Amino acid sequence: MSFLSNRIILLILSLIFIFLFGITVYSLISSNEIVRNSELIQYVVILDLSYLIFLSCYLFVNLFKVYKTRRREIIGLRLFYKFFLFFGIFSIVPSTIILISSLIFFNIEVSTWLGPAFKSTVDNSYYIANKYIKERENNLVTDSKFFKNYIIAKRNIDYSIIKRFKIETVYMLDEELNQIYISENNIKLKNTNLELIKKEHSSKEEIKIYYNEGQFFSSTIINENNKLILIKNVDLDLINFYQNIIKSFDAYQKISNDKQNIQITFFTIFFIISSCILILFLIIGYKFSINLANPIRDLRIGILDLKKGNITKSLSKTIDKKDDISILAKSFESMSTTIINQKNNLIQKNKEIIDNMPKIISSEKNKALADLARKISHEIKNPLTPMLLSTEFIEKKIKGDLLEKDLTNSISSIKRQIFLIQNLINEFSSYARMPKQKKTNLNISEILNIYFEEYHKNYKSIKFSKKIQDNIFILFDQSYFDLLLNNLFKNAIEAGQNTKNFKIDLTLTKFQNNIEFVFFDNGPGFEGDLKQLIEPYFSTKNSTGLGLSLINKILSDNDTHFEIISSKDKGFKVIINFNA
Repeated sequence: MSFLSNRIILLILSLIFIFLFGITVYSLISSNEIVRNSELIQYVVILDLSYLIFLSCYLFVNLFKVYKTRRREIIGLRLFYKFFLFFGIFSIVPSTIILISSLIFFNIEVSTWLGPAFKSTVDNSYYIANKYIKERENNLVTDSKFFKNYIIAKRNIDYSIIKRFKIETVYMLDEELNQIYISENNIKLKNTNLELIKKEHSSKEEIKIYYNEGQFFSSTIINENNKLILIKNVDLDLINFYQNIIKSFDAYQKISNDKQNIQITFFTIFFIISSCILILFLIIGYKFSINLANPIRDLRIGILDLKKGNITKSLSKTIDKKDDISILAKSFESMSTTIINQKNNLIQKNKEIIDNMPKIISSEKNKALADLARKISHEIKNPLTPMLLSTEFIEKKIKGDLLEKDLTNSISSIKRQIFLIQNLINEFSSYARMPKQKKTNLNISEILNIYFEEYHKNYKSIKFSKKIQDNIFILFDQSYFDLLLNNLFKNAIEAGQNTKNFKIDLTLTKFQNNIEFVFFDNGPGFEGDLKQLIEPYFSTKNSTGLGLSLINKILSDNDTHFEIISSKDKGFKVIINFNA
């Protein structure tokens, strides 16, 4: 799960908690009662409890996923455990302490609030208020009886009497609510109070006292059709104050009688809210631990991948973030890329060196042999010339001598050996001092035809055949190409001296950018390691062994591939591939 989705989930969970906390607080706000609405409290508790269950399940599911991965030794899991344990301890311990402390203080405050001292004050206030209200009501009842007797006796009521009793208005009220005023001041009852009298004052009660809508009055039944109404002149603010005291006392009595239920209600709500906060912080700790452990896990995986020689792709999410770990991951990725590139370059260079190693070894070997051949040729060639001159001088001196025949044969043998040594030295020298190449555009089709005709004319006993395409050109040194052909023909002819029906086949073909030249003879072939044939001074006959080695040197210097195919009694084939 991405870092952004984690933030969205935490934001949604937090907003839900804030909403539930708000309506919970609203439901507990009181005016004259401990709670506003008990039914609302029930719904709020159900919502809070449902939210708590949801948070618990969400946390359990995530922790269970982590528990399942424990057996697979996932990198970064131990680090996650440490982070989550750290956040868990720093969430559970303070929250538990606050929860217990708050509950203790709440119970202490409730007990203090409902204690003897407060109860005594409330009781005394209620006694004073109730006594004042009762006294005013009793006075109004007495006044009502007095005026009722006056009316029944059909005596006139003097205004001075009304003032003395502090009555504001006296009038008669019939069934139709028509008012017949007796007093000087004509203060009407409010419509709500008239309806209240009509509705509540029955014949069972002779006198009924009312205090409503800011009016303190009495209703006295005179007969079936009429009621006597007295509106008393009193301090209405004081009446309101005392009535509020009485209402508060009633609320206090209700709270005192329901003390245990209130404590249970508050404890339940407080426990649910506290548990929601605790689990919400644990979820935040879980997400935070995952966000901390994942980049370090990705970095560890990157290190292991780098150890195997690979560039990891697990750091792509981490690098996109903007924090210290992301900077470290970005630096590590840059370092990994550099190391892998250097490794690939080193592998490529090593491969090139390994591929060129045979050429390098062969070149160094040929160079060493060339130096050796040059030195040996120089050292041997110097005494051969005087030896040859001395032999020719002796040959001239012994002419006519009796021993001429024997000496002449011996001298001829010596001369042949000297010429043989000279030829051998010349071959060494030619191998050692290869001329500098002068590449030209050669028509090798024409050159092969010339060589074919020349050897075919001089060696009648050999069967020659050819299949040469016309006008095939290559960029090559002509002297090198001549050396190559001479050595091929020479080696084939020397090897096939004892072969019956000996033949030599030449093939030259061109296909796209590849030119293939095949030289084949049906001689005795070669049984053994074919690589030995291109080693200098390796020979299967009485020769210097420089022929194929010279061919290999010429072709290697021109980056041209050639292949030898041969086995015992199967002939000898050389395949050369030139670049067009």
